[in-house]
Amino acid sequence: MDGVNDFGNLLSALVETNDAIYGKNHIAIPTSTIKFTIRSVFPLELGCFIRIQFPDDIKIDVISTVVGYTGTGMASRPTSRPQDSFDLKLPFGSGNSIQIEACGDGGSLTGSIEGIITVRNVVSPSQKKTTGDFLIEMFKDSARIYRIATSANLPTGVRIDKNNMNNSFSVKNMNIIPISDKKAGARTDINISFTIETNLYYDSRFEIKLPTHLKGYSSACSVTSLSSSVTGLPTCIFSGTNKDLLIIDNLFL
Repeated sequence: MDGVNDFGNLLSALVETNDAIYGKNHIAIPTSTIKFTIRSVFPLELGCFIRIQFPDDIKIDVISTVVGYTGTGMASRPTSRPQDSFDLKLPFGSGNSIQIEACGDGGSLTGSIEGIITVRNVVSPSQKKTTGDFLIEMFKDSARIYRIATSANLPTGVRIDKNNMNNSFSVKNMNIIPISDKKAGARTDINISFTIETNLYYDSRFEIKLPTHLKGYSSACSVTSLSSSVTGLPTCIFSGTNKDLLIIDNLFL
């Protein structure tokens, strides 16, 4: 029909993430999530599909990441299918998107409608940055022929702002202990231990300022043993004029 749009616009869409420590080969830990909150002001029929196209900054791996979700309100699944099961999931390079069956709460599909989708096991960007836009679309059918609404026209876009990412770092219980020779002025291996209190990106680098009178013998150094929480193949160097800055890379790579 002339003059009739084939879809409406979502009233608003918000995306939030909790940063987490990511393991070797970009594998996310189970507590890393992205939450989408979407709102509509037009009535919906029972049964729809919500598709979320991820930006290139956040890559979906079919096996290891984005393994499940929960949906409430508009995003709840009809009782005919189990919760937590994607209708469709496409990896980075072949769509980088998820699709869920939704509009299952027939009692709350009129007026101002809100839905929340929490996706689990997500790898955030590897550095503090504002992501590209997510595209959230609603369809009447799984084949996405009849589109109901889109976030494409929201003036502020749908993205994770870098200012909402946790980029702080805190440790406690740091100890540096000589282990091979404890005599004054001797060359020795050292054991460094500390507890991380905040979240990290998988490619974080550690810089440890050594205490007074302790320095590297040369710029080169090596990591000879690791705790079970270190999943990578770390490298290290002593830097600075006095070689008193220890730099450790690749703890989780």
